[in-house]
Amino acid sequence: MSSTERLRRIHLLLLPILFNSTAEQRGTARFPFWELIVPGSLFFGSQFCACRKMKRSEAWSMLTSNSYGPAPKNSDSAINILLDVVQDRSGKKYNMDHYATRYPTNTIDIANFLVRLTGKCFMYTSHFFRNGLSTSVSALKTTIPPILHYSGDEPFTKYEICLTFAKILGLPHDHIIPNAEAPSAADATTRPRDCHLYTRETEDLGVEGGLGLSLFEEWWTEYLKA
Repeated sequence: MSSTERLRRIHLLLLPILFNSTAEQRGTARFPFWELIVPGSLFFGSQFCACRKMKRSEAWSMLTSNSYGPAPKNSDSAINILLDVVQDRSGKKYNMDHYATRYPTNTIDIANFLVRLTGKCFMYTSHFFRNGLSTSVSALKTTIPPILHYSGDEPFTKYEICLTFAKILGLPHDHIIPNAEAPSAADATTRPRDCHLYTRETEDLGVEGGLGLSLFEEWWTEYLKA
């Protein structure tokens, strides 16, 4: 299957818990995605099988996580739902994770990147077809890997996200209690402390505008006050 045909079949998979990444892993060599799956995760089996299937698929796949953006309801996103927590004036107390680091990723950024990625490839391929050549070419600097990673780059704990929302909305946050302890309960979901995806291969493609990441507080300030 040609690169162009594969670009017509892009899988977008949102995975909240997948990589147990460290600064050393992110900053040096590329690690196979299945080696970074958290072994103790409740989602280990299903994620491992899904990723192996994606790698063999005749399509490009993009992994992203911790997504936020416009949604029919806040509960559609693990990030958006924190707005409801901040705005809750019922007197309920919330014990909020201040241990694991997340990198919120804007869904509009994801869509815009895919448009720029596919548009650049289709544009150059169509040009060559019009000139009677059947070779599929790309304006990208490197070959697209079977699985792309796309992630925001600003680190937040869930508690820090709540503080950001409280600042934007001008609301108190004393009903939200930070918990900086690692999960210890037997039934607690095993999560990596740092959930950043490795995006260097995606950046190396040379797509115009790069990843095009929004700034978290800036985007929400504009969105909530629109």
